[in-house]
Amino acid sequence: MKNDIPSYERYRRQTVLKGFGTEAQEKLWRSAVLVVGAGGLGCPCLQYLAAAGVGSIGIVDFDKVSIDNLHRQILYGTEDVGKSKVLVAKRQLEKLNPEIRYEVFPCTLTEEIARDIFSSYDIIVDASDNFDTRYAVSDCCSELGKIMVFGAVSSYEGQVAVFNNQDDSGEKAVQYRDVFPVPPRAHEIPNCAEAGVLGMLTGIIGSMMAGEVIKIITGYGISLTNRILTYDCKQNTTYIVNLQEISRKNQESGKTNSKENGSKVDSFIHQEIDVDFLLQLINNEAVDIIDIRSREEKPLLTTFPCLQIPMKELNDAADKLAADNLVLICQSGQRSKMMAKELAIKFGAQKKIYSLTGGVNQLLSIKFDKQHEEGA
Repeated sequence: MKNDIPSYERYRRQTVLKGFGTEAQEKLWRSAVLVVGAGGLGCPCLQYLAAAGVGSIGIVDFDKVSIDNLHRQILYGTEDVGKSKVLVAKRQLEKLNPEIRYEVFPCTLTEEIARDIFSSYDIIVDASDNFDTRYAVSDCCSELGKIMVFGAVSSYEGQVAVFNNQDDSGEKAVQYRDVFPVPPRAHEIPNCAEAGVLGMLTGIIGSMMAGEVIKIITGYGISLTNRILTYDCKQNTTYIVNLQEISRKNQESGKTNSKENGSKVDSFIHQEIDVDFLLQLINNEAVDIIDIRSREEKPLLTTFPCLQIPMKELNDAADKLAADNLVLICQSGQRSKMMAKELAIKFGAQKKIYSLTGGVNQLLSIKFDKQHEEGA
């Protein structure tokens, strides 16, 4: 630390909070947090961790600032284009709070590098934008017993969760691979460059991630341990799913969280499908296709006959659906994947639950022949 004791005047507005006080501030000051990714999620997360007085902050990112980063990565300015993100981020954060110790790692994170870096930090924040890095973070956190705060965004929705952190129930802490055992195939889920993202959404989700870190360190409030929150910025709605049941069902069905064995397991409590498989279902099975977006979201689906049941209403409405096959569709495939897991737990072997990979974004990118366009 640059100072043994934090200058409490800087943090006075949070130390006066009832139940927080100087004790919580000192816990922040003694803590060390590593943020993997200094992009759309990492920028606001880093800013609020530094402002809150986290004593030691590490930053991992191999990338350089580009002009199309600037609408969401607000640590950087136009003059920073072409410069190392971690070096610019450190410079800007030192202006915000010079009392804190910053350490930067301008590299691509691999599992080998992660083992060397992670041991010095209490909490690891996954603010990365690719699955290779995310699974490397998850596997190393599991191996070293480090808490992982996770965030992700796509189009108009974002997610936040806390993995590998024991809660008060005494149950096993859920790891990222317990819920998502196998990485998606290449180009299965569009990245921000392909699907787009609103800059302010990364600010919201990155701030939530910082909030989770602060709650875990100080013990103040209830964290998203073993839960995942989905936020839809178009409708300003949130949805929280308990991950312990999903993890338990994954293991009961033979789906393992082992990185060596995960890809060898074929059975699962629900199935993610592409458009070709969806067409086969429509032609050969009794199936209900359900748009789980809110009723105001556009565009409306006209390619197939489709029920519109918003996500928050689906648990109750699903009992009234007669078809043995349910296909869930959302904008990008993320909400439908989470909801498919939940319905699979609810129905067990009674119904087959599917989630359309890529959601409406995928449907819009495909040209259908006239027969399917007419719903034949």
